[in-house]
Amino acid sequence: MKLFRHVLVGTDFSEPAGWAVASGVGLAQTMGARLTLATVVQPYRPGTLASASLTGASVEAPFIEEAQRELERLKEATVPPTVGVTLETMVDLSPAGAITNAAEELGVDLIVIGTRGQGGFRRLLLGSVAEQVVRHASCPVLTLGRRAFDERGRQSGVMVAADLTEGSEPALDAGVQLARAYGVPLELVHVAATEADQPPAEQALRRLAGGATAPAPSTEDPAELPSSEALLHHLTVVVDEDPVAAMVSLAEEKQPEVLVIATEGRTGLRRTLRRSVSEHVVRESPCPVLTVRRR
Repeated sequence: MKLFRHVLVGTDFSEPAGWAVASGVGLAQTMGARLTLATVVQPYRPGTLASASLTGASVEAPFIEEAQRELERLKEATVPPTVGVTLETMVDLSPAGAITNAAEELGVDLIVIGTRGQGGFRRLLLGSVAEQVVRHASCPVLTLGRRAFDERGRQSGVMVAADLTEGSEPALDAGVQLARAYGVPLELVHVAATEADQPPAEQALRRLAGGATAPAPSTEDPAELPSSEALLHHLTVVVDEDPVAAMVSLAEEKQPEVLVIATEGRTGLRRTLRRSVSEHVVRESPCPVLTVRRR
């Protein structure tokens, strides 16, 4: 069973959103997944409400039509005929809520979204909204801030940030599947709080790698696919009291194709009491980040 069978890409047609589209299309093609291109139209834009009330016209109608035309052009320009694609134009005051709700309703396995936008309305869809999608989505989320996933010809590997806590195994499973699908090495990294934690962390990483059971990314015989141990290129344990700074530094140094990290999706009081490592890494990472909800 494939992990990513349906990919949803959120776009506002800006350059960072273009990286998300390119990445989502590439993943859907490689994984044999369905693709949904989605955009969110903001209701009641400044300056439109008064004129619409005088004419009796729908406030959102021109913007919905414009967004639909943009999605059609995007589809024609970026999606190959081998990829099944649907287009979704949504009207919502909360772009993040619209995207996560659509993912739930459509049975999406992966959301792809940019983390940097341009001014005005576009800022509503990207930036902080990407963090809200990471926080609330029940499926994995691939965020792209500075470049597209697979931009450099699949030459670098997949890095999985393993925190070694219960329930974080799905992040490793996702990393294993990506490494298998793209034929790239896998690296497990862990940030230990003290030097005394380093040796047991290395042992735990090896046990975790040996027990990874990511589903096969294709219909090929699973027996012919490389195991997680065969894919494993390196184990890295660094000692740092700041896991966010350590992970960002490692990503800058090693330049992985994608960094995979587990997230708890905390909201409300629990989120205010504990710093969200995954959200800060998403904001600061030099490479694409795949956040995966804990089991």
